[in-house]
Amino acid sequence: MKISYTRAQESDWETVQSLFLEAISFADGTYHADTEKDAVIHFLKTVQVFLLIDDSVPVGMISYSETEPGCFYVEELVIGHNNKGKGYGNEALLWLLDKLKMAKSVSLVTHPHNTPAIRLYLKHGFRIEEWKDNYYGDGTPRIRMVRAIA
Repeated sequence: MKISYTRAQESDWETVQSLFLEAISFADGTYHADTEKDAVIHFLKTVQVFLLIDDSVPVGMISYSETEPGCFYVEELVIGHNNKGKGYGNEALLWLLDKLKMAKSVSLVTHPHNTPAIRLYLKHGFRIEEWKDNYYGDGTPRIRMVRAIA
């Protein structure tokens, strides 16, 4: 597998929207995203979003933001449904952790029933820090995971 990572631009909003919609449709209520055009464009303008490209085809995305100097938050790690289980998520997370290797910490949240994601994050040194009910105000819980690096 030879993945390339391309910084998503505003013009990629439909690709990002499509990845969001696909993730929502297969997530059994464990994933939520604002898929309106304006929200997706705002996301692309305010967050570092990278498309995972395999053989010229976008297969997923990974994104992050800096919350304070040296501390980063993984906003999204989304792999298209037909590409799950092929190692793309693992490769994308390794790529991002290498990109952020000088960071003090990297954090994220995920749904507590998203077992594949939790296993992936634990495998790469993340630890569960907190469970919070109604995390986004959508009535569903999330767990916050942190990987201290430095």
